[in-house]
Amino acid sequence: MTQKMLSLASVFTIEARDYVHFSVDAATLATIRNVILGLCIGILLASLYMLYQNLVPGAIVRAILRAEAHTSETAKTLGELGLDKNPLYRFELRHNAMLKKIVLCASAQKSNEDESTDDAAENAAQQERFYITEEAKYRAELRFDKKGNGVLGLVLTAVLTVVLAIMLIKLTPVVLGLVDNLLK
Repeated sequence: MTQKMLSLASVFTIEARDYVHFSVDAATLATIRNVILGLCIGILLASLYMLYQNLVPGAIVRAILRAEAHTSETAKTLGELGLDKNPLYRFELRHNAMLKKIVLCASAQKSNEDESTDDAAENAAQQERFYITEEAKYRAELRFDKKGNGVLGLVLTAVLTVVLAIMLIKLTPVVLGLVDNLLK
């Protein structure tokens, strides 16, 4: 197991070489490697976030558009949209700034006086009605269209990003050698 870990670590190690016109120490090579790996991790996180945006906020927008809820009178609750089971939908409606610009909330109905505060808040949250105005419909369709990369795209991006990281790490000594030759 340790042997495999060492061979895997060597894939992400930049080969040290001697250059005529400048010197590169181990710390500099480690920094270059960390920058490359950081960029690749950033690409992976961005891809994961795009998938999440497509699956969660995108599902809310597409459900509202399918229900043709374009006014406060035709607004629908999450239950009516079939989205009441997943708490992420409610979280996104409360915290996603882009979603707040597109999806509007119709006034929740007043709850009974005899309900406790927690029960009233939960009941009001369940009865919130959401809609997208006709003016925002086009922007919502463009921003949250289902077309795009799904889980397969995420896996493909992950594989290609790992390959990119390995290639950049292995080509770094070659690029440094070219720079050294240009400085003659």
